[in-house]
Amino acid sequence: MRIGLALSGGGVRGLAHVGVINALRENDIAISDFSGVSAGALVGVMAAAECSVEDMLDFWTETNPLSVWNLALGGPAIFNTLNYVEPLKRFVKAENFEELPHGLTVCASEMLSGRLDYFDSGPLWPIVLASATFPIVFSPVEIGDKIYMDGGIIDNFPVEPLAQKCDVVIGINVDPPRSIAKEDFRSMQDVIERVMDMRYHMDGDKKASLCDVVIRPARMDLFSSFQTSAMLDIFQLGYEAGIQAIPRIREKIEASLDTSP
Repeated sequence: MRIGLALSGGGVRGLAHVGVINALRENDIAISDFSGVSAGALVGVMAAAECSVEDMLDFWTETNPLSVWNLALGGPAIFNTLNYVEPLKRFVKAENFEELPHGLTVCASEMLSGRLDYFDSGPLWPIVLASATFPIVFSPVEIGDKIYMDGGIIDNFPVEPLAQKCDVVIGINVDPPRSIAKEDFRSMQDVIERVMDMRYHMDGDKKASLCDVVIRPARMDLFSSFQTSAMLDIFQLGYEAGIQAIPRIREKIEASLDTSP
């Protein structure tokens, strides 16, 4: 049986994905295929490489994606995306998608054509990072004659690649619609995040309908995409949501087994 896990974007809220994965592993629910975008692509590549939950947490907490050491002075963004290649390679030894123990699909937005491209083969780096280049905040990634940025610009919940090949699809959406007030527009990041937030939720219901189980960790609307101080709290909320979803997931797995030829 193939069980797929689709991981939405959401910035630092992506730590909730790690919490859910921890709950799934503790309950012996083996994921065969992963699909992710933005923060979900970063978590997805580590999960597909069978990194431990401790390593996943270490990557996020030790790398500190908003550190001044990653500034892209004079460039088209605040932070240099390619500065994160080596930190990821500390944990993921594979160089190509095909070397991963589990299937992985990530998506990135090709900025010249305005097209969304899905990747499940070939070199991992810098494709995975290109999927996570939040506009203005992280620098675009050039691959050949193409320029890629955050896949969430077009698709922030890439369920379709799993729906085509998995018996059971679990989706984790850590990026819920949020209500904001005028005082929340305090910085350039606040404005950019709101623009992306509005785009992300245009097709949320359609995406959810493609999943057998959708996990939406509680209180994600209280955290911004860049709230690095809340990483461990977000991880714990993801874990709690994962534990709560276990009975529903088992039910879907059993139903799928009953209908298998």
